[in-house]
Amino acid sequence: MPTSLKTFLAANPVVHRADLFAITLPTGTVMYVTDGQWSITVPSGTQGWSGATTTFQAAQYGNWSRGPIT
Repeated sequence: MPTSLKTFLAANPVVHRADLFAITLPTGTVMYVTDGQWSITVPSGTQGWSGATTTFQAAQYGNWSRGPIT
């Protein structure tokens, strides 16, 4: 974990968390969504992310949350 992230987390005890979803539809379209309050952009080269710079939309496709598949 980068030192800058450790410093940020130590200075900000209330950290908000958001799940990011990459959903591939049968048509081949990929939807990038988040259950967070705001859209989140993940830059290419981010550790744990192998894709190009991608924005996960907060409300474009409705509200999302982790849970059972329905």
